[in-house]
Amino acid sequence: VSNPFPFSALAVTGGLPTISEISPTSTRIGKYTTIMGANFGTTPGDVEFWQLGVHIDDGEFTFPAQCGSHYWQHDSIVVKPPTDLILNGGNYGDFDVVVRRSGDNATSLPHPVEILAGPPGPGICLMQPDNGPAGKTINFYGDNFNTAAGAVVFHNNEFADLTNAIWGNQQVLTVPVPNNAATGPVFIRDSAGMDSNLKSTIAPLQER
Repeated sequence: VSNPFPFSALAVTGGLPTISEISPTSTRIGKYTTIMGANFGTTPGDVEFWQLGVHIDDGEFTFPAQCGSHYWQHDSIVVKPPTDLILNGGNYGDFDVVVRRSGDNATSLPHPVEILAGPPGPGICLMQPDNGPAGKTINFYGDNFNTAAGAVVFHNNEFADLTNAIWGNQQVLTVPVPNNAATGPVFIRDSAGMDSNLKSTIAPLQER
């Protein structure tokens, strides 16, 4: 499943960065992983991966150009566990994640995540627009969608009709909102049946 991706952003209210959830809780090198919480700021900072009290490496933010800096919001961050995490001395298994805010270098308390071996699977870094009524078309941008069409699944297991959609490895375009869609997570399932982070890449949609 792809990483969760909140539909709106509010102003930072102050205080230290706080991680409330990491989705998925078990992720992979290069997999789009969503950190949810508060007070991250809106200017990209750093996501640090620690193991046994040692700072091993920082997360990666290499995304398709369409995603711009949307990966970093005041209450959510999309990050990829870095390619060299294991080469730099880490071991597959339990890590701690720390968010370091840009500007004042304030840091969050560590939050656990598990790093598994294996391919990253699909990941969403931008859903545009991130809200709309039934029938409105949505564009998704990210990585590892595969070139063969899979599925786009809205909240409550509502599948989008992909008859007129354009499916590519880094973008899925003109996807209509299903008739029974509700506000909540959206994920992309590739043709091999691997989901973008449902507990990792999800993008909520708001009906209006």
